Amino acid sequence: MYRVFKTNCIMCLCIMFVLGISCIGVVSALENNTGQGKPRGIDIYVGDVPYGSSLGGTISSAEKGVGDFQVIVDDNKANKQDPEWFANLGVNTTSTPTVTPTMTPTPTATAVIPIDTGGLGAQLCVLDATSDVIVDFAYSDAGYTNAFALSSPKSVSLGKNTTEGVPPGTAFGTVWNLGTFTPGQELIFSDTANGKTYYSGPASRNPDKIIHGAITLKNSTGTYHKYLVTFEDYWQGGDKDYNDLEFYVSGNVSTSCTIDESDEDSGGGVVIPVYVQGSVCKCKSPTYDSKGKATCVAQFTYTNSAGKAFSIPVGSSSLPWNEFSGSGMVEQYRCQPTKFYLDPTTNSPFWTNRFWNNIKWKLGYEQSILVKCDGSTPACSDSDSVCTECKSNDGVR
Repeated sequence: MYRVFKTNCIMCLCIMFVLGISCIGVVSALENNTGQGKPRGIDIYVGDVPYGSSLGGTISSAEKGVGDFQVIVDDNKANKQDPEWFANLGVNTTSTPTVTPTMTPTPTATAVIPIDTGGLGAQLCVLDATSDVIVDFAYSDAGYTNAFALSSPKSVSLGKNTTEGVPPGTAFGTVWNLGTFTPGQELIFSDTANGKTYYSGPASRNPDKIIHGAITLKNSTGTYHKYLVTFEDYWQGGDKDYNDLEFYVSGNVSTSCTIDESDEDSGGGVVIPVYVQGSVCKCKSPTYDSKGKATCVAQFTYTNSAGKAFSIPVGSSSLPWNEFSGSGMVEQYRCQPTKFYLDPTTNSPFWTNRFWNNIKWKLGYEQSILVKCDGSTPACSDSDSVCTECKSNDGVR
């Protein structure tokens, strides 16, 4: 009995000695192994090892040893997966990922959202180049159909309201992502209603020279600012309640930033198109008649308070404008200037293209008055030279 006990004790000590060496070896291997490439002989892990298990025998990469010994297999072999703890050696699995800030959701309005009349004519500009600008259609209380858009620095059609007698409009709560912009750029929004288009910002941008837009700060905390942009849709200001169209603009934007009014893209209205009073006349030559109707020409000039000369290409139908607009035009851009000097006499006044109904000049952020060609319009003098020639040193001929 004593001999058996002694023999067993010796065996136990041997097993413990062998296990101790193996465990030390495994710990050492785990500290240095990255889990990549071919396994080395020591790359094994020990599962639940029963007391009295033996490490004897040869273990291959395709076998399990006695007591759940298993070899860490080659990472590149199909259907052979290392245990999760081994694959994640050296990887911090407890770090918190960066969360992209999101705006506080705004409940869909069921009534007019109050505005701050101190924000009438305010201008909204961008503060950084990385934050998206989001538009959220909030509410509308209007008798006209109002179609709204971003007009500058790029043109993006947004939505329209629903009014009695017209097809359904855009649902309140509809969201548009306008993307990012250059810091310092002004976001100019427009509202088109009853054939007229009005713009956020100063009165000089609008055809009736009345402020039609208001901007109200709704929150100033967090990563995103939220402003309520609203419009009055009636000519000459109507009831001036500025709630005919309401939408939120969110992002890293502000009404307190400085906007350079001398920049032709800023919306400052520094170039103003001017019709030369009494200059409209009817061309006598039948060569230029349109469908049996006599055509007219008119003379325009402009004022420039920018403090510098700059260019606006012709044919620009979005802000800043440089186009003729009207009915019955024979040539769209005849003699129209593209370079605007501090002294307008350098390339103006100039005669327009021929037209047989009406015409106006849309320049920068301004519009001239509408000039009509009718039965009372006098004939042009000087053998119709104004009908075929123009004075413009930097225009389209």
